[in-house]
Amino acid sequence: MNKRENHFLGLLISVSDENGYFKYDKLDSISKYSNAEKSDMLRSLISYGYIKQESLDRLRVTANGKYAYTSPKKKFALLFFKNSYNLLKFVFTYILGIISGLAIAYFTHLFGWN
Repeated sequence: MNKRENHFLGLLISVSDENGYFKYDKLDSISKYSNAEKSDMLRSLISYGYIKQESLDRLRVTANGKYAYTSPKKKFALLFFKNSYNLLKFVFTYILGIISGLAIAYFTHLFGWN
């Protein structure tokens, strides 16, 4: 699922009721996409199984669709965790390099391996 489909799925979740149902007419009021783009994205989300068509004018966001949606807060948290992990890994490796250099210097001096 690409970024636009994820955003569109978020819009669908926001206009759906507590059971996940929504109607096409709600999309026109909140969506900036053209009808052709909406149709393509709906078809794509239906093929993924994130949306199920109940009738001609009524659709339902499935549990898989709600689970697959990545909110902007969640994206930020994942990016922050990934960058924090990489930074901690670099710092840990750097500190281990310094400690190993000091240990080698100490043992070299201790045993007189000049």
